[in-house]
Amino acid sequence: MAQPCGTHQLSGIPPAQVDRVMQQYIFSNPTSVSKREDDDGTFTVTAVFPPCVDTAASPAAPTAGASFAHAISPALTLGANLKRGFDSNRDCSGLINKISAANVEFVARYYSHNHAKNISPGEAKLLSGAGIEIVAVWESAGNHASFFTRAQGVDDATSAHNQAMGIGQPPGTPIYFAVDFDASVAELNGGIIPYFQGVAAGLTTIGHGAPAYAIGVYGSGLVCGRLSSLGLVTHTWLSMSSGWAGSKTYTDWNIRQHLEGDPFGFGFSVDPDDARDDYGGFRVAVLTS
Repeated sequence: MAQPCGTHQLSGIPPAQVDRVMQQYIFSNPTSVSKREDDDGTFTVTAVFPPCVDTAASPAAPTAGASFAHAISPALTLGANLKRGFDSNRDCSGLINKISAANVEFVARYYSHNHAKNISPGEAKLLSGAGIEIVAVWESAGNHASFFTRAQGVDDATSAHNQAMGIGQPPGTPIYFAVDFDASVAELNGGIIPYFQGVAAGLTTIGHGAPAYAIGVYGSGLVCGRLSSLGLVTHTWLSMSSGWAGSKTYTDWNIRQHLEGDPFGFGFSVDPDDARDDYGGFRVAVLTS
């Protein structure tokens, strides 16, 4: 699938749909996206991509002056070989039909000490039964440097292992551990690296020498790149915060998060993601009669 090129403009967008349209364009990595309110109360969204070299190779998509009535082609929202998904702290059991209708291929859900935001075995089965893959992420209090120690990593790995087993996550798939702040090199070396060494030790111990799950990280480009280079993680998930250290130049991600919005029309905000290669999506076993 060719990437969009040139300038794309969509007009006549109802106010409630502006964020959704902008997020759809953002999935395709434009140079810029902007919106303008028109005289009739609707909006025009303009997305600028790199210049077209071969216009015949550009996929069909709204160009200057196109109407919202024609909608954005799903092909525009993702590049070649990318999967479409989102992450949320909400129980998605009641959204299965909407998720399927939006052609969402995976949903990232939580393990944590907060049961209200965690994925349940029932939710995992409903998603899997609908053909929707799950990505597992552990997040406790990982939004400040003082949280990260080797002992905390051991504890979090043990809890994450138990919750993964509880929903039936298949062995060998990754659990992403969140580093949800703009860590400096000093903070990375001082606490985050020991934390992930603790995660590895914890999974090895509870697995009696054979860890059941691979280790992933959610965070900045700096964090993802360094942990990957050290062999402490096998999967990386790049945060939406492009201003964080190393994020603008980091390209070796398995999952990439985008700005919060409602691109799928759920009626509330989620964090859209795209994924590629072996990104760690899984389905749990579902009994059939």
